[in-house]
Amino acid sequence: MGTGKTTISTGVIELLDAYPAIVLCPPHLVPKWIREIEEVIPGAYAREIRRIGRNSDEVYDVNDVREFLDQYKEAYDTAQKKGGSKPKWVAVVAHTSAKFGAGWQPAVITRKARDPLTGKIVDACACPGCGKVVMVEKDGFVVPVTYASELAEKRQFCHNRIPGWELDADGRTKLDANGDSVWGTRPCGTPLFELNGARRHSISEYITKHAKGAFKLLIADEVHQFKSKSSDRGVAFHQLVTAVKWTLTLTGTFFGGKSTSIFWLLHRLNHGVRRDFAFHDEKRWARLYGVLETTRRRRRNEDADEDGVYTGNRRYRNQAKEQPGVSPAIVS
Repeated sequence: MGTGKTTISTGVIELLDAYPAIVLCPPHLVPKWIREIEEVIPGAYAREIRRIGRNSDEVYDVNDVREFLDQYKEAYDTAQKKGGSKPKWVAVVAHTSAKFGAGWQPAVITRKARDPLTGKIVDACACPGCGKVVMVEKDGFVVPVTYASELAEKRQFCHNRIPGWELDADGRTKLDANGDSVWGTRPCGTPLFELNGARRHSISEYITKHAKGAFKLLIADEVHQFKSKSSDRGVAFHQLVTAVKWTLTLTGTFFGGKSTSIFWLLHRLNHGVRRDFAFHDEKRWARLYGVLETTRRRRRNEDADEDGVYTGNRRYRNQAKEQPGVSPAIVS
């Protein structure tokens, strides 16, 4: 920290001639990056990429990525024709903008249903496709969903059974011994959500799918903020890493105390880690390079369950919890 990471990494862009480049940084640092890029690199031009899509009160779509790349290509072609120097353009995107996709909200209808716990008639959420009440399990009981907000944690689909051609485990039409389709019941599958008024597209996902290779270098500032396994920022960072030729990461607090604090960062960046470890291998990583505290417990009041009835073998439950610490072998 305090070494001038922004200035040094900006110099790397010029050294590699990695134009156009893209910078992923916290939103409050966007103006600083734009200012320093244009101060450090002679003739450089930097600007922020904000969004793709449109808000509910706008008529036309906005695609900052496509506009940036089209204008860069036009400037590059003009320089080639006139014999001028190659344009030095850098896009800066806040990680809050990179992760944003289309907004959504629960979409259900309301039906009267009886609550099996209280026996009362309640207003329950129902599938707009099949019309059946949406049921969930709570404390061991299957009860109807009474508030749409209960479906807002993640996008869900209707699992109620409806008449139709049966499906096998792979989701294909099930066939009988004669090779004929089997009529019976199948999951409804109707989405219990809808897109809201904001038509947004994730910047990182768009670059991965439609502009892969267009940006030569990714500079990820404060990269420790992308260390989570499945956070939106972590996913956006991973998508941009796969879409560029080089990646340069910056942080003053890379290690967070536990070995798994750097596992998913290294998994997204290092081919060797991806070769030796699966994405969900954090426990094996912690056993090899971290510190695991194992607790062995036996319940006092459950002797019949814990000891073998016929053999008398005593059974225990082992629980492993990661503690701060790391093996020196992690740097080898």
